Amino acid sequence: MPWDGLIDDSITSDEVEHGRPEPDMIFELCRRANVSPEETIKVGDTPADILQGRAAGVGLVVATTYGTHTKEQLEKHNPDLFIDQIGDLLNLF
Repeated sequence: MPWDGLIDDSITSDEVEHGRPEPDMIFELCRRANVSPEETIKVGDTPADILQGRAAGVGLVVATTYGTHTKEQLEKHNPDLFIDQIGDLLNLF
């Protein structure tokens, strides 16, 4: 599988005090991985995902065009870039 070694951890909102769009989940994952938010990429398909990435100060906020919202709906939240399929993430690494 091409994702082996690329995803080190995951988190759900019940593991932190505040869920999206608050940055708590990103901060907790960064703490666990001993990395800064600036070294982190936030990927999501909702406005809350984009807002969470911005609130956490991540290095890159990526919106997906194949999820719950259209590209047009997500553009107003100013992600850094869009991807059309999950495999496009591999090009970022």
